[in-house]
Amino acid sequence: SWSRRRRGGRGEHRGCGCCRGARTPMPRSCPTSYNGLDSVCLHRQPIDMVLIDSAFNLQLVAEWPIIEAVCRPRWVVLHNINLPNHAPGWIYQYLQDRPSEWRMEVQGRYALYHERWIPPTAELKRVRSWAVFFSARA
Repeated sequence: SWSRRRRGGRGEHRGCGCCRGARTPMPRSCPTSYNGLDSVCLHRQPIDMVLIDSAFNLQLVAEWPIIEAVCRPRWVVLHNINLPNHAPGWIYQYLQDRPSEWRMEVQGRYALYHERWIPPTAELKRVRSWAVFFSARA
């Protein structure tokens, strides 16, 4: 995490936020304390596109509400929506459950390799699914 405080002293950065690894949007009444996503999205929102292709066991439960509310992406591209313990799967379902806010434009799947994987449980990871959503707010 990084830290820059408003002090105005020599060599300091004026008007920059402070990131302490907070996982929720920081209140705007506290202008010198933001999490990393707040800091990025504050001056860039609405974001044109967000691509989510998370690693195993990275759920993004705390991060997704910030991405949705603060970054306000127009497009959301989700990769590996069929894999267990991956964030894109639950985010896919979340967006599907909100048709007045998100519209799925296209989805698909592909195989990583032309031959089946052994054991059969490994086969579940060979085929990858993806989806693209468009924000109805845009």
